[in-house]
Amino acid sequence: MFIFLTLRTFYTATSDGEWHHICTTWENSAGAWEFYIDGQLFDSGDDLSAGHEIPSDGIFVLGQDQDSYGDGFEQEQSFNGEIYNVNMWNRVLPADEILDMSTHCATGVGNYLRWSDFVDADVYGDVTKTSPTTCVP
Repeated sequence: MFIFLTLRTFYTATSDGEWHHICTTWENSAGAWEFYIDGQLFDSGDDLSAGHEIPSDGIFVLGQDQDSYGDGFEQEQSFNGEIYNVNMWNRVLPADEILDMSTHCATGVGNYLRWSDFVDADVYGDVTKTSPTTCVP
């Protein structure tokens, strides 16, 4: 089964060589979503895949666009940069918690997916596992 959530594209000034905290929330009943950069609300809306449920037996792909379920990866569509401390929760995080995580990178361990799940996972392609010497946004 393949679940497709509507695509939202954001053009931001996060490609400046600095670390940034990015957080997106979504709840499925009304499809309400929020997009935060460094603890500040950047954009929000509703009716994003309202009523959809994400199955627990799916796959989570980090840093790559997939053209079909678990396949269809193209080198030119891969993420180029550094990613650190990716987490996922099974609830919508409140704004004050997101702000706290944006200034204290050691906080915020997901209850669904944790950064350690990614660090311990297999990687493909030209990937180096590392962590920043400081993670102050």
